[in-house]
Amino acid sequence: MSSTLVLKEGTGDRDKLTWKRAHGQSTTPSEYSDPAVNATYTFCLFAGSDNAVVAAAELPPDAVHWEPTSKGFTYRDPAAAVDGIARVKLTADEMDSAGITLAGRGAGLDIAMPPFDLPITTQLVNSQSNVCWAASYDAADVRRNGAGKLSVKANAH
Repeated sequence: MSSTLVLKEGTGDRDKLTWKRAHGQSTTPSEYSDPAVNATYTFCLFAGSDNAVVAAAELPPDAVHWEPTSKGFTYRDPAAAVDGIARVKLTADEMDSAGITLAGRGAGLDIAMPPFDLPITTQLVNSQSNVCWAASYDAADVRRNGAGKLSVKANAH
């Protein structure tokens, strides 16, 4: 699995969040449930040995923003009106190549800004299937963890 997380504090309401998780655990389309109808997705970011929540977002079932694809689902909300999340892409693959991309921005993001204590853990949880996709980052994964900017990348196989 490879995973990147980038947080940037912008001026005014221009904060940004990007999390990408590729080549992850085998995931069938049914594990994604149907976020247009019955699955709530919750994204959380934890920091430090006490797992303090430093970011959280919840996407309830929504037939307007979620669309099925041939391998999963996409979520698009150009206004980032729901908890600051603008895009989500869920790609199922049963050969350890499942992927998740989540991007958010603006005033709706509920994010504390870096620097953060390590380790850092990201999670996306499906309330319907109880499946959790996660990634963890320690000191070796940190590219930057300074005032207003975090950039981490982990590669594990």
